[in-house]
Amino acid sequence: MRLIKIIPILLTISLVLVGCKHSISPSHLELSKYQAYENQEVTSNENTDHLKLWTHEISYDIENTIRIFNQAYPNIKVEVTVINRDEVVDKYRESLIEKDTPDLFVISDENLGSFSGINRLENLKEKSDDPFFLELFKSGLIQNYSSVHEDYVYALPFEVYPYVTFYRADILEKEGFPSEPTELAEYMKNEENFMRMATELETEDHYIMEYSHSLITHFNRSINYHDQQLNYLGADSSSQKVFEVSEFIGENELFLNNTIWSPEGKQALKDDRLVMFFLPSYGQDRLKEWLPEQYGKWRATNLPFGKVGMDKEVGKSLAISSYSDNKELAWKFVEFAAKNNSQRYNPTNGDYYFGGQDLNSLYKDIISTDLPGQPTPIDKSAYEVWELYLYKLNSSNHSISKSDVLKIESNINERVRLDKRVLLDLIDQ
Repeated sequence: MRLIKIIPILLTISLVLVGCKHSISPSHLELSKYQAYENQEVTSNENTDHLKLWTHEISYDIENTIRIFNQAYPNIKVEVTVINRDEVVDKYRESLIEKDTPDLFVISDENLGSFSGINRLENLKEKSDDPFFLELFKSGLIQNYSSVHEDYVYALPFEVYPYVTFYRADILEKEGFPSEPTELAEYMKNEENFMRMATELETEDHYIMEYSHSLITHFNRSINYHDQQLNYLGADSSSQKVFEVSEFIGENELFLNNTIWSPEGKQALKDDRLVMFFLPSYGQDRLKEWLPEQYGKWRATNLPFGKVGMDKEVGKSLAISSYSDNKELAWKFVEFAAKNNSQRYNPTNGDYYFGGQDLNSLYKDIISTDLPGQPTPIDKSAYEVWELYLYKLNSSNHSISKSDVLKIESNINERVRLDKRVLLDLIDQ
């Protein structure tokens, strides 16, 4: 029994098909750094002049990749259909059931679990074992795109944004705390150290948390909830550290009580009040935009407590439909996209806004780390339970407690109980 046959049990499929189409034509972008992809040939057949791609949004990376791909393959038209984000999972799955699909799906990483186990996407396992991909993404990250019940890789990374800690190195050094990235990462593995730093910095009107539950919010949007056997991972030791620290931060009011995205939060950054925050790697550019006057004062390092997470809301993957008539060309696009976007992880001479630190190497090290768990079809339920709880936290002065954590775990296990039983039966077959 294949998982595709139980989709109606796990998800009510929408019949509303809403989208808009865009054809992106070749541009006159500089191609000097992409010479390796020029003059590539694709076996000619009647379908290889056209690729259909569905996505929930046209990001800069998607648009840029298509344009550069068009320069390497000037006779190939890439037709893009944008699906409403709220309907994209239903629309993708319905097209697979009806065997009326595009060649390529762009899948938001927050929806990866919804496609785990669906054998109507091409198995990219052999291609992901290519030395290039193993070096670029490492087996730990590739596991994130593997089925829960087969040796089956159904998608490959396209846009990957690891979560990091951004911090004011000058202020931490002044206050007697580790200021070098590797030293600070090691220091923050210990929750007692983190709480000590939050306590002592607060006496000087410096904060390392936007809200008491900031760490929980970011982890909820970046980590996997279950392992391959569908065991809930929210009770592991590193997660417990997050909950304990969040409770301590809340009880002692050691947080700013504003987000970096608000005018008040940005002012707190300017006034040296918020001296640390957690954000995906794109925060590197946001800091330069918001605080050009703080050139050379910021650094980035790993998340506290040894946690590793990739942004799921912005991160994207590419999958090839098994019903595509252009599988060879579709794979060329996936390969091209991966190679093109991998350049963001090439070592650099350092970013002088960050004191000459090579942030690309930091990001590469993080995405090369084995990630606990993997996306599963029951992730959506866990995400919704946590998001509802975090919404309630945002609406009150309440801080998280051990009883809250136990209640959340119980709610998640109850919500996924029936679906988990069905999935485990499939895994055992």
